[in-house]
Amino acid sequence: KLLIGGLYYVHGTPIDASIGRAASHGCMRMHQADAVELASLLLSDQEQSVPSWSDADSTPLEARTVLMVLRHPVPIVTRYATMVIHGDSVTLYPDVYRRSVTGGVDEAIHALAESQVDTAGVDRVRLVALLKRSARRRVTVPLSSIGIAR
Repeated sequence: KLLIGGLYYVHGTPIDASIGRAASHGCMRMHQADAVELASLLLSDQEQSVPSWSDADSTPLEARTVLMVLRHPVPIVTRYATMVIHGDSVTLYPDVYRRSVTGGVDEAIHALAESQVDTAGVDRVRLVALLKRSARRRVTVPLSSIGIAR
């Protein structure tokens, strides 16, 4: 886990199904392998390495704790996104923290545009319906279902 300030961490979780769901009060959860890779990248940039572990230690790597202070500060930018583009699909997540400015169709179109999606053909009626469905649960649909061709 990587301390990012206060009591907030970026950390791995062995429960892959919990990724993208509210399960904490501010920590950012990642797949275990991604968290280990991120930590390795940060340490290599700091000219530090993870201590070698004895093969006799049966504790899994992700369950081990080593406190390491980075030599150089690393700026972190966080973005609270309730809409994520994956290839030709879009996933909308419930806004569990009520952080969305408006939660409306214009904000969703702006988020799509920020993801380099051509929004000229967006079907606003279908997008509104999708936003309503995602208010209570995660929804993944092809971009084509809201009028976007990739």
